[in-house]
Amino acid sequence: QRSSSNISSVHNIILFEGVMIYLNEGIPHSLLELCSSVVLRAGVESNNSNNNNNTALASFSSSGQYLCFADRLENIPGGDEDAAIVEMEGTGWELLDWLPKPGLARHMGVAKLKE
Repeated sequence: QRSSSNISSVHNIILFEGVMIYLNEGIPHSLLELCSSVVLRAGVESNNSNNNNNTALASFSSSGQYLCFADRLENIPGGDEDAAIVEMEGTGWELLDWLPKPGLARHMGVAKLKE
């Protein structure tokens, strides 16, 4: 039986760079939703498994799940940070850092899974 002090946390980092620029309308928004729901579901399943099995090596916490991006996100005209916050929250993410720039991949930032 492992003690809980030996269990480490699982961290996931999802990276998008210049992918959403080429996707059809509606797909980028759906992809952000899909990523947050898959990571969240994996965490629930992992924690349920750990609760039923005393040999767990890692635990899941939503605070360790991140999205990093350098892309053009949907529903965000120009570099509007307020629109970025709404888009991220609407897809299951909390925007932590926002760095708009000129060019096709104009939206850069970091978000974490909403708790």
